[in-house]
Amino acid sequence: MPIKIKQNFLIRRESSDNYLFFNYKNYNCFMINKVGYKILQLAESGRNSSEIAKALGLREEQVTEFLRTLAQYNVIEAGDYLEIKGSIGTKVHAQIPTVHVDLRAPIRVAWLITRRCNLMCKHCYISASPSVDLDELTLPQVKKILTKMAEDGVFIVYYTGGEPFVRRDFMEILKYTSMLGLKIGISTNGLLLNDDVVRELAKLDVIKVQVSLDGASKETHEFIRGPNTFERTISNIEKLVKNNIDTGITFVCHKGNVHELGDVIRLALRLQVKGVKISPLMPWGRAREVLSEYVFPSFTDRVRLITTVNSITKELGVNLRNELYIDVGEPEEHENPYGCPLVMGLTILPNGDVIPCEIFAERLNDEVLLGNLINQDISDIWNSPKAKMFRDHACISNKTCYLCPYLSKCGSYCIAEIYLKYGRLTPPPNYFKECRHAWSNS
Repeated sequence: MPIKIKQNFLIRRESSDNYLFFNYKNYNCFMINKVGYKILQLAESGRNSSEIAKALGLREEQVTEFLRTLAQYNVIEAGDYLEIKGSIGTKVHAQIPTVHVDLRAPIRVAWLITRRCNLMCKHCYISASPSVDLDELTLPQVKKILTKMAEDGVFIVYYTGGEPFVRRDFMEILKYTSMLGLKIGISTNGLLLNDDVVRELAKLDVIKVQVSLDGASKETHEFIRGPNTFERTISNIEKLVKNNIDTGITFVCHKGNVHELGDVIRLALRLQVKGVKISPLMPWGRAREVLSEYVFPSFTDRVRLITTVNSITKELGVNLRNELYIDVGEPEEHENPYGCPLVMGLTILPNGDVIPCEIFAERLNDEVLLGNLINQDISDIWNSPKAKMFRDHACISNKTCYLCPYLSKCGSYCIAEIYLKYGRLTPPPNYFKECRHAWSNS
C-alpha cells in the first residue's frame, strides 16, 4: 500500500539540496533533503522499504527510520507494511518560527487589501472608515503581484484590511488567487457576507475565515462596533460553519470585555468554530484616542490575562495553541507555543508598500518600509538585507529571553510593539526584569 503525504502539507523546492514541507493547518515546517524527498516519491509510488533502499543504495533500516520519523510528525499516512511505534530521537527540522531558517521566499503574505471599512470600530489599529482616502492597487496590479507571488513559491495570502469585502472586486481577487493555487485566509467583520458570498467562498481554496467578535453579548460587542452588528455577525459565522469553511473568531480583549472571555470561548464551542484568537488591546490607531483607559498597560495585567486564558481552557477542556490563541477543535501537540509570524512572511499595504508585519503600519517611515510591489518582486524584497534584519530580530533564538524559564508561558515580546513603544527593535534592559518579576509573582 503506497504512502500518502497528508493533504495539509504544501511543498516547494527550497534549494538544490532541500525541500520545504509546510503544514498550513498548524504552521509546522520541515526541511527534507533530496535523498529524503526521493524516498518519499518512491514510497508514494508503492515501493516498499526494501525496494527503496535497493534503488537508492541505502540500508533498509535507514529508509524505515526516515519514514517512521515523518509519520511521527504527521507528514505522511503510512502504508500497512510500515509499522510505526516507539519514539524517535531526531527531528526532521525544528519549527520555522522558533529557529531561523533562511527561506528563499515568504511562506505567508498578509495583504491589507484596503483601508476602507463599513464600520468605524473604536479599537481599529489603522483607523479604517467608510470615507478613508483611496490609495489602492487596481485589479490588474493585484493580479500581476499575485501571479509573481505564485511563481516565487508563496503558499498563503491572508487578506485583511480595513474590511476586504468592501472592495467590489474582492471576490474576483479571491477567485484569481485560488486559480493560481495559492491558499487563502481572510480577516473580516463578517457583516458583508451573505448566502451567495459564502457559497462562492466554499468553492475556493479558503483555509480560514477569521471573524471579529468583541464580546459574547450584544451590548459588549456593539460598544466597539456599533449598533445592529452582533446578531448579524453571529448569523454569518453560522453560515460559514454550515458551508464547511474553517472559521475562527478574533477577540480583542480589553478592560471592558475581559469579563466575557469565558463566555466568548463557550460561544465559540457552540458555534463550532475552529479557534479563538485572543489579542490584547493595544494603544494604536483609533484606540489610542478613544480607548486608552481600556488597555492592559502593565506586565502584571498581561500575565493575569494569560493565566486567565490558561484557567478557562483547562476548565472547558480545550487546547491552548499558544499564549493567546485557543484552538477549540481537536487537541493537538504543539511543541513550540511561541514565535513571530514575520519570520515566515511579509505584509503588503493597499498601495503595494511592503512592511515586516501589519503592526508596523502604525508608524510608517523609511526604517520599516521594505519596498513596493509595483516595481519590485516579493522575492527580491524578502531577500534584501533590510528584511533579513527584521527576521533576525524576530527569531526567538536571537532574543535575550530565549533561555528565560517563563518563555513557554509568555511567548516572548513582539518586536513591532517594542518598536512602536521605544523606537527600537529590542527592549530596554529593565523590560526583562519587570517581565520576570510579574511572572515570578503570578
